[in-house]
Amino acid sequence: MLNQESPGFSRGECQGILTGLVAGFLAGAFGIGAAVYIQLALMVIFGIPLLESIGTCMLVILPISAAGGLGYLVSGHLVFSIFIETLMGLMIGAWFGAKATHLAPMPFLKAVIVLMPLLGGLIMMMFQH
Repeated sequence: MLNQESPGFSRGECQGILTGLVAGFLAGAFGIGAAVYIQLALMVIFGIPLLESIGTCMLVILPISAAGGLGYLVSGHLVFSIFIETLMGLMIGAWFGAKATHLAPMPFLKAVIVLMPLLGGLIMMMFQH
């Protein structure tokens, strides 16, 4: 008997694509980092536990950041020297952060995931250029 699969995307695939479109648009349009939205979607929509959502998100944001960054580079809105300097520190910090995540209690991680974007938004509102 032949396996008859329906053409098109499954519900999970559609949810993943829609989540990616929304988070990618927000990240590209506002440079706010799609990680917050991706992590929430992975936990709420897909039911992935917190540590797995963090790990998955770390790799998911790589191509998102590259695509958005290239768009800004092409349009002349990139300070390349600061990009290189910051990248070196971020790579080292991300490695240590990934190791430290496993040591932190879950309530603390959840609080930080919520509070950091809020703090970032408040700083942006208070110190506008």
